[in-house]
Amino acid sequence: MPNIYALKDLAQLYNVSLDQLVAMHPSNSKEEAGHKMKKINWLALFGFFWFNVIVTMGVVLAVAGILCGLWISIIGFIVSPALLVGEWLVVHMMGWVTPVSLNLYQIPLTLMLCAIGLGAFSLLKQLTMYLVNFFVDIISVLSILKNDKKANQLTLVCLFKVCFKSNPIA
Repeated sequence: MPNIYALKDLAQLYNVSLDQLVAMHPSNSKEEAGHKMKKINWLALFGFFWFNVIVTMGVVLAVAGILCGLWISIIGFIVSPALLVGEWLVVHMMGWVTPVSLNLYQIPLTLMLCAIGLGAFSLLKQLTMYLVNFFVDIISVLSILKNDKKANQLTLVCLFKVCFKSNPIA
């Protein structure tokens, strides 16, 4: 049985009382109490499990990889002026001949990269927090729904409502 807050939200969503909603739960049904599964298709269960694990992990790892790449790029953009100044200092302090790669056009380019990095930092922080909250919401909804024996429209609407903060039926 889901927690009381989820039940209250669902009862409010469908304009029914909490007692009616709880009465419709399969664990309260007298006709399903004595029925047990006769045979389990183990190959189908195995395939279903691994398909969901691979697809879920693929999406999560892809999003996490893209996010890590963006963070590394933004941090590199922000520290690029410091790296350029450090390179100039090392070359001049050691008395080395200035390499061809150290040109004056690098100064405005590094300042532009730093400005892009500073501008994108807050956007990337917001995106990261949105994705973290999104995945936390998905995990919390799935942990609430794991005790349900039947996947029905009610649970799908609840999942949609919590994850996307809207009502698909309205």
